[in-house]
Amino acid sequence: ARALGLHHIALSEILRIVLEAGFLNISFVAIVLGFTVSIISWRLNLDPDDVTIPILSSLADLFGILFLLLVI
Repeated sequence: ARALGLHHIALSEILRIVLEAGFLNISFVAIVLGFTVSIISWRLNLDPDDVTIPILSSLADLFGILFLLLVI
């Protein structure tokens, strides 16, 4: 950007944008997973407290690790 004389974005602004996008992506994935697992457990007549919460916790851990690896 400096070589071409273009306006550049400050590092703090880039970090803020990346963090906000990451939080939005993780939140979206958590909502979609929660809804999907809840609907599946409801249709299979399973108790959501015994099935949904452990599955969602495991999936959240898995996707958290995957997002971390993608960022690295």
